[in-house]
Amino acid sequence: QAEYVLRASPFVVAVELDLVEIVRTHRFLADEDAQGKILSFLLSKRFLPGSPAERQYIHLTQNALADFVGLTRETVNRQLKELEAMSLVSMARCEIGIPDWERLVAFMNDRRK
Repeated sequence: QAEYVLRASPFVVAVELDLVEIVRTHRFLADEDAQGKILSFLLSKRFLPGSPAERQYIHLTQNALADFVGLTRETVNRQLKELEAMSLVSMARCEIGIPDWERLVAFMNDRRK
């Protein structure tokens, strides 16, 4: 009975869902270059959890993004600046803005051709 109570707690469920998301995300990051890893990660965060609404901003530091995708902060910063120069993302303190998700998806698909 104690095991059932533990598994039913919201914290454990949230941790299990986070682990599933991490495994799913890391699967498609494995074969990407630096820019591809960042784009794949951003696209995985397109929708708010449990909602069809698209995010306009992803609240995340460059250090956290670098840790998640396995790159240095400097590499992440350089790649984000390139994406910002193409108006695919906007950067602010602790957040990355996506002005046009469809354009970002199209750019990602063009890179893979």
